Amino acid sequence: RALQQRVRTASLSPIYRTENIYSILVHCRGVMSPPIDQLTLDGYDLQFGTNVIGHFLFTQLVLPLLLKAAETTGDARVVHVSSIGHAAAPKEYITWETLKPGEKGSPGDKRRNELGTDMLYNQSKCVSAILDSLIVDGLMGTN
Repeated sequence: RALQQRVRTASLSPIYRTENIYSILVHCRGVMSPPIDQLTLDGYDLQFGTNVIGHFLFTQLVLPLLLKAAETTGDARVVHVSSIGHAAAPKEYITWETLKPGEKGSPGDKRRNELGTDMLYNQSKCVSAILDSLIVDGLMGTN
């Protein structure tokens, strides 16, 4: 919950609570290949927590501002600047047990060490791409 609380606090910043119109949100930062044992305070893989949960939650929290802008100006966008890392994701795309691995020596922890930090990064980019397409489908009403 610590990561989520920090993201929620950021979304409540006075800059987002003005009469300004925010018609674009750009996610262009992330984490790549930190030491394998680094997790978020909530226990998630640091790359997954930052690159996926953080961006997704922030988007959800400021979405009302973007929708208001779309009503006012006719346009609003969410842009994810990313890498091609998703193309090199693990063969199973998402190794669920690595996202919140648990204790040292647990199956998730062992699998994280097998994959390595680069593959965990690629996995985070794959999950981001999947979520992005789901968000677009949900907002656009497509399947």
